[in-house]
Amino acid sequence: MNTKIIKLDINNKMYETITAKQGDTESRFLLFHLFDASLPFDLTEKSVRVYGIKADGTKIFNDLVINDVKKGYCTLKLTNQMLAIAGLVKLELVIYSGNKKLSSIPFVLNVISSLNSDDAVVSTNEFTALMNGLAALSEYDIYKSNAKQVPGIKEEVSNLSSQLDTSTQQLKGQINEIAEAGTTMEAVQSKVSEMAEHGLIQAYTLADRTVEPKKISFFNTIYGNLFDKKTVVTNKQLNIANGTIGNMTDRTVSDFIKVNSSELLTFIYTQCRVCQYNASKEFISGHSNPITTIITDVNTSYIRVDFPSTRLDEIKIYKGADIPENDETYYKVDDTVDYSNLLTTENLFKIFKENNMSKTENIFNYKNSTLNYSINGSTGEITAFNDYSLSEYIYCESGINLSTNYKNVNINEYDENKEFIKLNKLPNTTITLDDKTKYIRFSYLTSKEKEIVVTISDTPSSIYIPYGYYFKDEYICKDDRAREKLDIWRNKNWAVLGDSITALQGYQKIVSEITGLNIKIDDGISGQGMKTMADRLTTENMTDIDLVTVFGGTNDYGAGGYHIGDYINDTKDSNTFCGFIHRVIDKIYTCNPNVGVMFFTPLQRLDMQGENALGYKLVDYADAIINVCGIYGIPVCDLNRISGFNKYNISIYTNDLLHPNNLGYSKLAPIIAKFIDNN
Repeated sequence: MNTKIIKLDINNKMYETITAKQGDTESRFLLFHLFDASLPFDLTEKSVRVYGIKADGTKIFNDLVINDVKKGYCTLKLTNQMLAIAGLVKLELVIYSGNKKLSSIPFVLNVISSLNSDDAVVSTNEFTALMNGLAALSEYDIYKSNAKQVPGIKEEVSNLSSQLDTSTQQLKGQINEIAEAGTTMEAVQSKVSEMAEHGLIQAYTLADRTVEPKKISFFNTIYGNLFDKKTVVTNKQLNIANGTIGNMTDRTVSDFIKVNSSELLTFIYTQCRVCQYNASKEFISGHSNPITTIITDVNTSYIRVDFPSTRLDEIKIYKGADIPENDETYYKVDDTVDYSNLLTTENLFKIFKENNMSKTENIFNYKNSTLNYSINGSTGEITAFNDYSLSEYIYCESGINLSTNYKNVNINEYDENKEFIKLNKLPNTTITLDDKTKYIRFSYLTSKEKEIVVTISDTPSSIYIPYGYYFKDEYICKDDRAREKLDIWRNKNWAVLGDSITALQGYQKIVSEITGLNIKIDDGISGQGMKTMADRLTTENMTDIDLVTVFGGTNDYGAGGYHIGDYINDTKDSNTFCGFIHRVIDKIYTCNPNVGVMFFTPLQRLDMQGENALGYKLVDYADAIINVCGIYGIPVCDLNRISGFNKYNISIYTNDLLHPNNLGYSKLAPIIAKFIDNN
């Protein structure tokens, strides 16, 4: 047995990529030595677990063995399932104290492909920690039942009951966290069924029509009263100093109400007290009454309100300043959520069809493919092959016709048990599925993943159709004002101008998916200042552009800096930062006077509080953008002030204290999308 020792500070990221070989049985243990700064981390009354996503999308949720409580040693076993599939396994080490998460440390395991596949393991979800927890609860139930028949141990049973309450809450929190991380419905159902079959738990089903849209994570309230009087807690009040609730006769507290950051909320009953919370439901701020409107903080995800119990029927909370004519609430699907990991394809097909929801014609979702695998065109065998990807099992009805715009494809057909039926060799554009076929898989050049369309039809699609699900328009909203607002930029053409933060292409795709904008010009150049932002625009390439966004200023602040100048008296020919902004605006409108224009101020950075060589701070350049754009009536998204990037988290959201990482772009993109949709 070969054990790798890893020293790890729980307060810092882990940058080392750990390497193991697919199917390796000789090197299967990682010994973590945990530190808090320079001191060994005490693991007394704590547990350590690992969450993971393998290269093929299947999940891992396992316990670590704690070897030395006081010195902070714990061991992770690299199971057969962790090493089943070659590629990067994204892991997260999580330390718990009871039900409270103390630390979360992501790291990467690189599983190198093995040449010997004789002992290959089929990749599945692995939930050892969850199964251990459920089994422990079952064993306790049996023990408790037997103990009732034995005199003299009533007190012991009572003590164990108290301990179980704590364990149950911890397990509940961990199960919820699995669900939030994207556990598939198929995997959960399989595990529950297995436990029920062996008598470890009691099987159950949800009653029909017991799940409402507001209880489903991928539904967002877009219009109507946010307050639900059926979920309140009576005889309680909020502590607006810390967000906790305490006893108070004749006063009532709401449940957590989902809201957005930096969002205007309007209150009909003004004597409410309000507390704001982040995505983890940790307290941010409190507000005393009277409350007419508030704008939520940049990190706010939830609010709670309290009020006199006699006023229950008067409480109404709305998004925005407009008060609707009735209290009816409308919902839409959150476009930022990847639904592919929430439910199986076949379950989605059935559920969405039954609930007046629609799916795009493309049944192929490239996000669920497995990299560097291909289908042998002679045998149908799946083998490792660089630069190719293998689709997931795609559910289909038997006997139907399938068409694809990608000709160079070998398609395998499988029955309901995913057993191979036959191979359809390339080139193919249209095939008729076998009467026993329920699934297909195919391989393709990875570089073509965003071009491939597979449809249930007799002829291939002539245009690219993205994969996804959506509500039919008539089920989104009954109010025409709300519907029009949602679709204002859908299928419009977008020109993106910027510096290296734009050149890294971290926010554009997400914004496009949320707003419906088509990216026609993507012109981000590393090191570019404001002066040259619009130089590559022409009357010809701007003809069909509906929106231009300009994201810059950080390079004008750095690299020696440019004088800001006078935003009123400077012109497009002035060699100042204000002059450069005038120049960019002039060029855009000269090319297309009817185009929409928006500017973004530069993000905060590590040296944001310091002055450059000319004596200016970064915020001075942000203000210059706002002032110049104000002359032209151009909307400005002040990311310098509302992005949430600051000195406390800049190392979390960026790679180098300037350029956002994936987490940073994921935080940034929805803010930009919301601004675009609202202007």
